[in-house]
Amino acid sequence: MFMAAMLMMLAAEAQVRPTVLGDKHAMLKVKQGEKFLLLPVQESEDIAAIAVLNGQNDMVQRINVKLAIDRVDYYVPYELKDASLLDIEFHGDRRQKGAVGEFVCCTMIPLPNTMDIRGWAETNPLNGPAWSLQWEYIANILYALVIRRLSKVALGICVAIFAVMTIILCLNIDVTGFLEERNWASYTVVGGWSTTPDQLQVGLTRLLYPFFCGLLISRIGKLIKVRGGFWWCSLMIIILFCMPWTIILRSIGVV
Repeated sequence: MFMAAMLMMLAAEAQVRPTVLGDKHAMLKVKQGEKFLLLPVQESEDIAAIAVLNGQNDMVQRINVKLAIDRVDYYVPYELKDASLLDIEFHGDRRQKGAVGEFVCCTMIPLPNTMDIRGWAETNPLNGPAWSLQWEYIANILYALVIRRLSKVALGICVAIFAVMTIILCLNIDVTGFLEERNWASYTVVGGWSTTPDQLQVGLTRLLYPFFCGLLISRIGKLIKVRGGFWWCSLMIIILFCMPWTIILRSIGVV
């Protein structure tokens, strides 16, 4: 299982099924007539040794490459020439890393990007939506330790600051320099499921303003009654859902 991702990618390029011989050993037969094979590379992985064998099982070349396991950083074309079989030997304990990753994925403990198994840089790869609960846990811990001691004035100041943070994110104003990698979700609050700087900024922004605002309203204790409030809220939600996404507008040249 520790080599499954890499072998599937290699098999897709070679059009054959790899043979797994052990925890760190596999062989891949090359389809005759193919001139090149795209090797998936992941820079954070250990080097794998590949012995290139010809039709007489003689080794014609030996190459070292950081074969991808969790995600593909890029592909490297390899000229097959007389190659008919690739004998792949891995270094490092991939099996142990996989077991640890699978165990942690079943908890609420966030994983680093190096242990992602789907290539999406998720903190909870086996339970994607758990990232939002993770932020809620952080909010509750902060409330128990610090936030519950804040006065109404302090809460009001925090709400104002976090409201500005939300506006900055929604207007895609890159104050921190982290949003440059987030062009695919610009002018939105989409994100927060990874430990990269841009995703952490999005996650914190999504967490802080609504949490502090709701807490402040609860502290003030003044309920605002709006006649037909359900229908007004429903109308606003319908209007928001009917608004096209920025990426769609950009694709047709509107923005």
